[in-house]
Amino acid sequence: MSDQATLGIFLLLTLAFPVGAMVAARLFRAKPRPSQEKLLPYECGVDTKGPSWMRYRVNYFLYALVFLAFDVETIFLFPWAV
Repeated sequence: MSDQATLGIFLLLTLAFPVGAMVAARLFRAKPRPSQEKLLPYECGVDTKGPSWMRYRVNYFLYALVFLAFDVETIFLFPWAV
């Protein structure tokens, strides 16, 4: 069997597996029964301590930016280390 035929079969199986899984999930799932209660937004029921909308201090954003900088640096340094 040629390399192109092998690649073609692999690509077809790669596409067929997730499509087949989605079709099977749609066939065997429970039928949705929407009701008025299910269409309401979910709330956990726990009362908040203080106002729901509060401002974060600048320190939080600084930690987030420093983490992001080191995270991106790690991604760029990883191929060099291997």
